[in-house]
Amino acid sequence: MSQFYTRFICYLFASLVFGGCALIPSTLEPPRLTLTNIELQDATLFEQQYRLTLRVQNPNDYDLDIKGMRFDLEINGEEFASGVSNEAINVPGYGEAMTSVAVTSTLASILRQFQELSQSEALAYRFKGKIKIGTFGAPVPFDYQGALTLKPGNDTGTKSRSI
Repeated sequence: MSQFYTRFICYLFASLVFGGCALIPSTLEPPRLTLTNIELQDATLFEQQYRLTLRVQNPNDYDLDIKGMRFDLEINGEEFASGVSNEAINVPGYGEAMTSVAVTSTLASILRQFQELSQSEALAYRFKGKIKIGTFGAPVPFDYQGALTLKPGNDTGTKSRSI
């Protein structure tokens, strides 16, 4: 009799686990995260804190329930700042949402950027990381690049692309 209950519980558990996986869409297109603003929040000698404003676009026909993210910001090919967020965001299907996240940089990353800026006509940036969708979903990677022209006399503006 005990063996019957053990098998029953194992079959029940397996059917719940595999049945739950069937609810997760298998054709998930990663959301597009674009950087829309950077604000300096606090600065000390060794550390700077910024607030990034992000636009999250959902290319899927169903809502995305984002539970958190981790990310890195590179400027001119050099690591500049990193951060994490546990803010929940619901992005409607074929829709978008705005959010803001905190990032931290160090004195060394600032000094590298000043050296690069003096020799560059454009500010290239890369925003990459992973987002957690749903309660049991695996992290979904994202990678976004853009550029801002700095020198007067050139076409000023931004160029961007997702990779």
